[in-house]
Amino acid sequence: DGYAAISARLGPTTSLDVNVLSTGDRFNFSDDFGYKWLSTVTSMNFKTFLSKTVSAYALVGYGRFVNEFFDPSGPDASTLTNEIRYQQGKFNILYTPESHAITAGVEAINYNNQPEKTRPLKNSGIIPVNIQKDKGLEYAVYVEDEWSPADKISVSAGLRASFFAQLGPDTTFLYTAGSP
Repeated sequence: DGYAAISARLGPTTSLDVNVLSTGDRFNFSDDFGYKWLSTVTSMNFKTFLSKTVSAYALVGYGRFVNEFFDPSGPDASTLTNEIRYQQGKFNILYTPESHAITAGVEAINYNNQPEKTRPLKNSGIIPVNIQKDKGLEYAVYVEDEWSPADKISVSAGLRASFFAQLGPDTTFLYTAGSP
């Protein structure tokens, strides 16, 4: 596993942070089965105070997750690999009048799923296969108010509207009305 971060103060009220995390593992259960995975997440965060009660936050992120199942021996010796990549953008405004913290923002995530791959190992009878996966865009708008009427009491309420759009070709299956 590895983690790295760089922070920079760009001005008296503005900062920029860059973070990278990479982690993974591999597991074998004798010669019967195995699993390995790798996850990498990178983000850049920009924060600034626009006034004493208003601040802004922006994030740009990238992530990649790969997992692999493997059967290391026998006539079915093969690997099955899946991979998801995503790009994320987020923007928040925080308004903090007396006893309130009101956050409003927008967010979007582009999911770029890679083809699922089956590959033979050694002299197995497995045929290589690539299966295309769907790609999509998720986006949202949100608002939240955290009210603190006293030092040890706070109440929070918010709304979020999320949407999803499939990108690329799609097959839609329709059922005949009245059929089971």
